[in-house]
Amino acid sequence: MSRRIVGLITLGLTIWLPVTAAAQSSRQASRPARRSQSAKPSIALFGLYDYSSIASPKSFDAVFGKHTTTGPGAGLEVANLWKGVFVRIDGSQRSLSGERVVIFNDQVFKLGIPLTAKLTPLEFGAGWRFGGGDSRVVPYFGAAAISLKYKETSSFADSSENVDQSYSGFGAFGGVDVGITRQVFGGIEGQYRSIKITPGANSAPASFNESDLGGAVLRVRVGFRF
Repeated sequence: MSRRIVGLITLGLTIWLPVTAAAQSSRQASRPARRSQSAKPSIALFGLYDYSSIASPKSFDAVFGKHTTTGPGAGLEVANLWKGVFVRIDGSQRSLSGERVVIFNDQVFKLGIPLTAKLTPLEFGAGWRFGGGDSRVVPYFGAAAISLKYKETSSFADSSENVDQSYSGFGAFGGVDVGITRQVFGGIEGQYRSIKITPGANSAPASFNESDLGGAVLRVRVGFRF
């Protein structure tokens, strides 16, 4: 092999090797950047406080003097399962105090017998969060299956007169979370729920032809994301 050919090979290697090494180094440097852009799955624990307007206003106004309720709760959320997909489970509880009534021709006659109702909804939801992993303000929307336990007790009543039932329904929700620190967040959410029931004979819902324990919900959340 002549010296000229050897010289050309040596020159080619001198040019090609640094270029190849630089390209490879560039690819390796870009991989962590792409990996950091994709949000990793995260778990959040949150507390909540709900303000609800029940979709059977006449019945609740007659018995409890109002059809709005408030109550605390808590939940768990797993986010970024795939892109912006998340799932969550949460529960809350609220109580109302009133008295038994008799309704005749849409007229309400109070009986003076104290009555207490407890509503405990349990929600299994899923949805989609917008924005990247570094976004401070993150809007979201989703839907949920809801199981509601409704318990109603009153003084001087036997077990047949009290109510202890579970109902199922569904809801749609949307809201926005705001990062307070890297892990702590707060947010506000709106919901609408539909939870159909079969009213008992001579009950207030039957008298007013109402059969929904769902309604509109305004929720405040505060949580910690791992």
